[in-house]
Amino acid sequence: MLEQLLIFTRGGLILWTCKELGNALKGSPIDTLIRSCLLEERSGAASYNYDAPGASYTLKWTFHNELGLVFVAVYQRILHLLYVDDLLALVRREFSEIYDPKRTVYNDFDETFRQLRMEAEARAEELKKSKQMVKPVNNSKKQGQAQKAGFDKGNKKREGSSAAGATKKGWFSSMFQSIAGKANLEKGDLEPALKALKDRLMTKNVAEEIAEKLCESVAASLEGKKLASFTRVSSTVQAAMEEALVRILTPRRSIDILRDVHAAKEQRKPYVVVFVGVNGVGKSTNLAKVAYWLLQHNVSVMMAACDTFRSGAVEQLRTHARRLHIPIFEKGYEKDPAIVAKEAIQEATRNGSDVVLVDTAGRMQDNEPLMRALSKLIYLNNPDLVLFVGEALVGNDAVDQLSKFNQKLADLSTSSTPRLIDGILLTKFDTIDDKVGAALSMVYISGAPVMFVGCGQSYTDLKKLNVKSIVKTLLK
Repeated sequence: MLEQLLIFTRGGLILWTCKELGNALKGSPIDTLIRSCLLEERSGAASYNYDAPGASYTLKWTFHNELGLVFVAVYQRILHLLYVDDLLALVRREFSEIYDPKRTVYNDFDETFRQLRMEAEARAEELKKSKQMVKPVNNSKKQGQAQKAGFDKGNKKREGSSAAGATKKGWFSSMFQSIAGKANLEKGDLEPALKALKDRLMTKNVAEEIAEKLCESVAASLEGKKLASFTRVSSTVQAAMEEALVRILTPRRSIDILRDVHAAKEQRKPYVVVFVGVNGVGKSTNLAKVAYWLLQHNVSVMMAACDTFRSGAVEQLRTHARRLHIPIFEKGYEKDPAIVAKEAIQEATRNGSDVVLVDTAGRMQDNEPLMRALSKLIYLNNPDLVLFVGEALVGNDAVDQLSKFNQKLADLSTSSTPRLIDGILLTKFDTIDDKVGAALSMVYISGAPVMFVGCGQSYTDLKKLNVKSIVKTLLK
């Protein structure tokens, strides 16, 4: 049974919902769809599955790009409703005929929807019955061959005349379309430009699967739109992709660390940042860079040496602390890092430090004992920010590391709402030239923003990500 069907604008204004269904949805499937698919440019997918306590939903949607409308159907995942796609197409067609941008109430659409639903259900039932019927066996093989030969002769004549007609009108029609504007963009119109764009993204180190999904999402946003006069399809596609990339890379929540530090200070507690990542990516060095950046903004910092596993890790952090003239909390090696972090936070509260930067041991994403220890550290101390440190140089390996880190943190957490990666720090960003695709891939796969990029060896070589510059590099 259909749980809900609603129509809203791309701006988020709900125009109509089916009062007849009136089912109260558990959780927030529509909000999650908007955040996880539509805003993150995953709208090229066919459907979206949403799990809530006591319910599992499937959501399907379609757009009217010319009018800027979104049509969403929600139903229980256990049900295989064959008519949903057909119903959405019918609703899209009928509602677009009565849509007026000045109207916000469409109560008169209730009866139309009831009829459309009955029509879609009847079609699905007929299709189901026709599939169950046994296909007739063809005993007249010679007769079929004779008929085929007859059809072939006729087809060749028609094909010849139609090909000649196409040659005559091909040049003029293409020129006319570029001047007057194409009535509506179709998938076939978009494919050549999208293929070229996908290849370009992949040369910039964007993962193939992500480049494919982005192109599907852009196609979904353009299909059915009217091409403006004197506008090429390729430039329209490029503009849509540029908007999509800016939307993905722009953080959906505030990443103003300094503001959050001052908010924590007002509550008389330190702001805690935990640095995580695989071996050898430069966690300790970049932790020191972040410490220096905070010191430049008059924020007092304390380091916590919670890498009690790697030989020399505590001494390395101690060296950075001495150079920056900041305190360090350490307990040596072979201690429980979760307990060390907890004691460090308590010490920072006592001495009035504004921020605690927690260094952790490098670990491969498939090392379960170390991932379990990290999950425990995060669960026990509930840091304000979990920062994943990855190398821009390794490209899509960093994407795999990040996604598996998130998956392990979710699987090994003892909490019903596990804490995942909040932000990304990309190191060695100065060594990759224009191969900046790893930044896009990592943000797309995790939903976490790139908060800093490391671009050198000194403490001052830490920058904020320039979204427009990255997008320009990806598309040039």
